[in-house]
Amino acid sequence: CDSLITTIILQVKNIYRISSIASICAGQSFTLPSGIGVNAAGTYTDTVRYITGCDSLIRSINLSVKKVMRTSNTALICQGQSYTMPSGAVVLTAGIFSDTLRYSTGCDSLITTVSLTVKSVTKVLASTSICEGKTYILPSGTVVSAAGIYIDTLRYASGCDSVISTINVTVKNVSRISSGVSICAGQTFSLPSGNVVGLAATYIDTARYLSGCDSLISRISLTIKTAIRISNSQTLCQGQVYTLPSGTTVNAPGLYRDTVRYISGCDSLLTVVTISVKAVSRKNLSGNICQGQTYTLPSGLIVNTSGTFTDTLKYRTGCDSVITTLILAVSSPKRIALNPSICTGETYTLPSGIIVTNSGVYTDIIKNQQGCDSIITTILLTVNSKPTVRINKTNDINCIVGSATLTASGGSKYEWSPTIGLSNSFISNPVATPAATTIYKAKITSLNGCSAMDSIELKVNTGDAAGGYLLPTAFTPNADGKNDCFGVKTWGWISDLKFSIFDRWGNIIFTTTDPSKCWDGLFNGIKQGTGTYVYSISAITICGPVVRKGAIVLIR
Repeated sequence: CDSLITTIILQVKNIYRISSIASICAGQSFTLPSGIGVNAAGTYTDTVRYITGCDSLIRSINLSVKKVMRTSNTALICQGQSYTMPSGAVVLTAGIFSDTLRYSTGCDSLITTVSLTVKSVTKVLASTSICEGKTYILPSGTVVSAAGIYIDTLRYASGCDSVISTINVTVKNVSRISSGVSICAGQTFSLPSGNVVGLAATYIDTARYLSGCDSLISRISLTIKTAIRISNSQTLCQGQVYTLPSGTTVNAPGLYRDTVRYISGCDSLLTVVTISVKAVSRKNLSGNICQGQTYTLPSGLIVNTSGTFTDTLKYRTGCDSVITTLILAVSSPKRIALNPSICTGETYTLPSGIIVTNSGVYTDIIKNQQGCDSIITTILLTVNSKPTVRINKTNDINCIVGSATLTASGGSKYEWSPTIGLSNSFISNPVATPAATTIYKAKITSLNGCSAMDSIELKVNTGDAAGGYLLPTAFTPNADGKNDCFGVKTWGWISDLKFSIFDRWGNIIFTTTDPSKCWDGLFNGIKQGTGTYVYSISAITICGPVVRKGAIVLIR
């Protein structure tokens, strides 16, 4: 019986055949489809198989290898020129350079090694000088004779510049001058060349540069200045002056030697002069006369006014003999009008020392040592009444009311003493906060300058502190001038103050030790909202230590 009937689908694995051409660079390798690597030129047949082992792909590859040509050469350029390599690269400096050309496939085709030499140029800066009319040969052999800056070039056999010289050629010129010179008798003159001469003549002199070239050729005419001598005598009045020939002035007796010189400085005129002076006696006098009297000067001149007078007696020659200076004072009375005032009960002393107490017109005369009237004073004396003083207080001070207002009246200026505990000691109504009972005095001055004084006792009752030093329960910081700030200003005198405000979270938002400061409802410049805030206050007061803790309501 049939045991197994099998139907088989048979497939035949086809073989694919491909021929191709490939190339590689020298030194590279080529991988065949089967994974075999080769690096030599040739035709390769390579087979790829199915998993079953049947041939799948038979590939015929014609492989060629791109060869590299290598060359070496040398080149030379001048400094500043460039050299172009086979690849087109440009070089400027001496050295050994390697340059590569490639096939279109990218393989190296030609590798060239070039040894490049650059002919360097030496640059020289120099300067020289030649005498006028001489020549100078440049390094290249060129001959020059004029001043200037010359650029001269020497070259290598290759034609490149070898040495470039910049030469500054100067020509030592010869100056020619003619001049006339004069010297004093007995002096000598140095010619420009250094030769010294002393005789009047015309000299031709040549000075040379250090290089030996002629520098200055001078034609100098030399002359000699001579001097004239004279002597004479002169008589002067005292105070007169004598002008010597040189222009110098003299006024004292003696022998003077004077010299006038030429413009060149040589002595021209030598003069000897003997000067004598008529002496003058001088007297200084002072005199005093009363108004209406006269005074006679030594010459007989009569004067009657205050001033300084000069009186002169003369010699027969006309020169002054005795000069008298008189300072004359005429005692004219000084007239003064005064309008003083005094207060009732005071006295007034007149310039002469007389004492008066009543209003009126007084004429007072003071005389000088010569008995002349010196000061005539007319005095209109006024006696002013003193102000009527009134002084009051608003209250005494205790543990509840910590301050009082003092009031004075009757004048235009006020001064309180003592000043301790007063808000202002120069107003009519200061606020007082003394620590103990104090007697305050007020000095009151009226518009006419008269003053009076009164006093008042301000009592301080240091009772039970527990019942005093009250604080408000709320405040309204709305800038209406009423209850705008929470503090202890009304407590009066206090010390050792510790005053703090806390918000509901216990944060300190205000603190001070200054009794004059209070909380205005701000914290860091920001208005705090309506609410209850806690305060803590401790201080030393006139009634003893006080501690207050509680709550204050801020209302906006």
